[in-house]
Amino acid sequence: MQIWQFFNRLKHANFTFVFSQIVALGISASVLLHSTNANAAEQVVLKYGNFQGVVSVKELNQFVETGKTTPALKAYLQAAQQNP
Repeated sequence: MQIWQFFNRLKHANFTFVFSQIVALGISASVLLHSTNANAAEQVVLKYGNFQGVVSVKELNQFVETGKTTPALKAYLQAAQQNP
């Protein structure tokens, strides 16, 4: 009995409007959930005041894991007056 009342309400309401909203929601959800690709950066841009330099992610990983800086990264840190 309740389902018939629901359908009767839909008849009185603007059914096409409700249906189009549901379809739009379904399409949006499928587009958003379908993407499985992941993009990763290969370089990072360091900005500090007027200073700007590009460092590779590999160099940053090496710095994080070992604490050793490459000559380019060391020069950027010195130019920015930062202690590694």
